[in-house]
Amino acid sequence: MAMTREENENLTRVSRGTLVGDMLHEYWHPVLRAERLVADGAPVRVKVLGKAYVAFRATDGRIGFFNEGCPHRGVSLALAQNAKNGLRCIFHGWKIDVSGKVVHVPTEPASCAAKFAEGVRVHHYPVREAGGLVWVYLNEERAPPRFPDFDFTDLPKDQLDVRVGVFHVNWVQAMEAVLDSAHLGQLHRSTFNRVALTTTRRPAKNMRRILTERTAPRFEIVDTPYGFREGALRDLPDGRTHVNLREFAAPYFSFLPSDGDFFRILCISVPQDDEWTAQYFLSYRLDRPLSRRELDSFWLYANPDPDDIRGDIGDVSTLWGQDRKAMQEGHVSGFPLRHAFHEDFVVQESMGPIVDRTQENLGSSDTVIQYVRQALLTTARSFRNGGAAWGLAQQDDIDYRAIRATNRILQPGESWRDISTHAGEPGAGQPPATRSAAR
Repeated sequence: MAMTREENENLTRVSRGTLVGDMLHEYWHPVLRAERLVADGAPVRVKVLGKAYVAFRATDGRIGFFNEGCPHRGVSLALAQNAKNGLRCIFHGWKIDVSGKVVHVPTEPASCAAKFAEGVRVHHYPVREAGGLVWVYLNEERAPPRFPDFDFTDLPKDQLDVRVGVFHVNWVQAMEAVLDSAHLGQLHRSTFNRVALTTTRRPAKNMRRILTERTAPRFEIVDTPYGFREGALRDLPDGRTHVNLREFAAPYFSFLPSDGDFFRILCISVPQDDEWTAQYFLSYRLDRPLSRRELDSFWLYANPDPDDIRGDIGDVSTLWGQDRKAMQEGHVSGFPLRHAFHEDFVVQESMGPIVDRTQENLGSSDTVIQYVRQALLTTARSFRNGGAAWGLAQQDDIDYRAIRATNRILQPGESWRDISTHAGEPGAGQPPATRSAAR
């Protein structure tokens, strides 16, 4: 069933005062790669949930995160001088230390400058540096919830690769492209076949073959305290079943099934505003450093800049550089020299900044998409009436380190719900608990 116009508006708007936007202010948000901030280096302008901020690393390594506008007359603090543990506005020289305290107002008489500065309030948002990312809590009215200490958040640098792309699409649209398992064997058919030809790893070959041959999976979903577990099930001719087991943590953390071993992939779709989304792609291992070969095999056709993996793929005016000759020669998407994620980037941007969901015709392949939309709307309405945000009601009971995806071949009679996604791995906890039956 297609959504109503009101539902689509409620789902996609992210600023304060909107239904889902108010709930989104309850979470810790990753807002940039930590390596972008250098001690006494240039401040970085950050847009998230419809508002502009500035982030910087102080002389002593601490991270400051303020509203972008100087508290004096609103000049962008992204232009400020960063030195001696504070930002100095270039307009009138006001200096704000990393804690948010105004410590110098050179344009006021010395006799009253200190007292004047004491009356100026600059909110310093709570920040955490973890997992190669800077995280921020943006609700000024209450203390932050527990930080989601996922299994990657304290890994050494050499075991974690973090990349970011910014796309002209609403955050739900971007997230849905990642959540949609049904498109894998269609949109990525040629890309997967290319990978299968170049890889020597049997699990990778087998998974891509199954995805391209079995294009109509059935879906089962199990609620969890942090979000849900999803089984995308593909029946095989010999009576066995292949499962892509995804873990999802609200509001937008999608743990993707990997090729096997201990290589992990996570996609996070963070709304900058109603029409722009920053997607963070994390690749990591828990058992050893990532190899150059692993990263090259996965990201070879992506733009190499870790802060701009979208790169110059064009826009609707150029149809994103689609190669029609390659399509005539058998390439399904027409993007033969692109990474699989780039094919996702193109299709989600092609819908326009905010897709009109009133015009959709959804089928069984959209089970997970419909589930997430309704979960967001339902929990946001409950939150507005005093309830907890999605995934935060039982937060003290959640073992975030146990949230991991996988893909497996199930024997006849074996249930995907019984799979431990972390058996035998370093640092493994207990399987994440569920709170209700499959929907």
